[in-house]
Amino acid sequence: MDAEDMLPQVLAGTWPLAAGSGPSWSWPWDHDSTQLPDPYTVTGPGDLDPLQRSTVEVASDLLWRLSACQFGLCQELVRPCRRPCTPGWPDQWSSGIGGQWLPVACRCSPLSTTCACGGVRAIALPGPLYWESPVPGQPPLVRVVLDGVPLRDGYTVTPEGVLIRGGGQLWPACQDLGLPLEEHGTWGVRYWRGVPVPPGGRAAMSQLADELLTARRGGDSALPARIQSIMREGVEYTLLDHDFLRDGRTGLTAVDLWLSAVNPRRLARPPEVVSVDQLTGASTSGRPW
Repeated sequence: MDAEDMLPQVLAGTWPLAAGSGPSWSWPWDHDSTQLPDPYTVTGPGDLDPLQRSTVEVASDLLWRLSACQFGLCQELVRPCRRPCTPGWPDQWSSGIGGQWLPVACRCSPLSTTCACGGVRAIALPGPLYWESPVPGQPPLVRVVLDGVPLRDGYTVTPEGVLIRGGGQLWPACQDLGLPLEEHGTWGVRYWRGVPVPPGGRAAMSQLADELLTARRGGDSALPARIQSIMREGVEYTLLDHDFLRDGRTGLTAVDLWLSAVNPRRLARPPEVVSVDQLTGASTSGRPW
């Protein structure tokens, strides 16, 4: 089984979305949806008609953004390489800048007493890492390729996202990032990164997708109308309803209740803590976390 075929259980009934559409994968919905099939019977977008598929992807994108991009999984590829060691800098690893791989050599300062250009036994993978207990007979959700060969054993991964080499061996300190991962002298880690959609998000996805489908099919949807006409003393007035989307809400009570719980301040992105004393490499997924 290839690394691309490793699917977390929480992605049952979902599929990867086009780049730039928001979440990497469509959001799951509950089986009690009135207009969508049981998600556990869906093996891909081909099991839905074009309107259903489009609506699921639109609803996924809307809820992902309105919940401050907190939930959803993507498959990450990291090719570790130690950064130059200088006094006062902790050991760090770079996976690339702006999605481009950059070869970085290790150069220890003569003033440093802690720098080492050799390999290491444990590496902290950029998170949040989605972790599931290994299933007997199936490959783990974290896969390592070393010198073009997938490692079947000889390493462990903690729930906190630390990759540990076993057997007294060390992970390489650096690699030729100009070569593809399948070549000798390279190594990389492929894993699932992110936070799965919680039960409340699945319920919100079900209702929003159902109401969007109803509206797109010309039915009587519970989605709030944006414009209404009022006749007073023979004069017709056209008014705009409350702009729920501007407030980060949808106008659907149950959906907005969940959004208020997970994003009460109506943030556009999750908060980040940045240190001015050290640089951080960019991930290849380009997803905010």
